[in-house]
Amino acid sequence: MADEEEKTEGEEGSEEEGGGKKKNPMMLIIIGAIAVLLIVIIVVLLLVMGGEQEPAPEEVAAAGGQKQVSKQIKENVEATLGPVVPLKQFIVNLVSNDGRRYLKTEMQLELSGDELMEEAISKEPLARDVIIRTLSSKTYEEISTEQGKMRLKEEIIGNLNAKLVDGEVVNVYFTKFVVQ
Repeated sequence: MADEEEKTEGEEGSEEEGGGKKKNPMMLIIIGAIAVLLIVIIVVLLLVMGGEQEPAPEEVAAAGGQKQVSKQIKENVEATLGPVVPLKQFIVNLVSNDGRRYLKTEMQLELSGDELMEEAISKEPLARDVIIRTLSSKTYEEISTEQGKMRLKEEIIGNLNAKLVDGEVVNVYFTKFVVQ
């Protein structure tokens, strides 16, 4: 009889443990679902907030201050538009293995002030030469993305400002941009 009592106590104990085991799979499912949800939230946050990280100041200096020019372009887009000089169409061959890619573009130069307008008009042939040399040194891959176009703008601005005395080109606006 003592043996029967021990068995019933053992059976009751095993039922309690079994009942606990039935709760454990449910808890594992809940914990797993929460873990998956947290992973999804982290991935979404990284994609939304991650973006491009700002390079270190040493990298900006090594890149010739291109980041500063890019920042200047963004600030000027938000500000009012300064005097603008429209340029005639450019058609240039792009660098490629078979030589069959070309760029057809029109652009306008935003100037820092009216005092630069006269110099910009008188130096238009020089500006066109600088722009043609800059455009024709690019490959399709370099200018096909939005970032590539921004880098191209920065390079054109930097090259033109090196030739100007009375002011500076603040921004370049592409009004047509066709690559074939």
